[in-house]
Amino acid sequence: MPLCHCRRSRAGVTLIEVLVAAGLLVFTVIGLIGVFPLQARALALGRAQVAAAAIAERELEAAVGAGYAGAAARSGSDAITSTVNGVSVSTVLESRTSVTTLTSQLKDVVVQVTWNEGGMSRVVTLETLLAPSP
Repeated sequence: MPLCHCRRSRAGVTLIEVLVAAGLLVFTVIGLIGVFPLQARALALGRAQVAAAAIAERELEAAVGAGYAGAAARSGSDAITSTVNGVSVSTVLESRTSVTTLTSQLKDVVVQVTWNEGGMSRVVTLETLLAPSP
């Protein structure tokens, strides 16, 4: 006759289960840490694109505001500074406005804003047509 017919409770967690859970947690955290530099780069690029679009719009509105007779080619530059994860990055955006006479009653106005991001040249272009006021 056996000395003890004790039933062990199975309500606890085994060491293997704890180790597997800890391994999955570590794997997930390491994966998430790898995403942060990509997110920071995308955020900086997004900020530069928004700034470039605003500059292009400003320059296009200036050309339209000058009217058909006053619209002229021009160029300039603006510097923006973005801070992402405590790191400040300065970017210089170059703008160029060109005005082409298509007919005696129509001009084409093109504004291009360019900048370098991560060794690649980026461009935002806006274009409109101008006619003399009646």
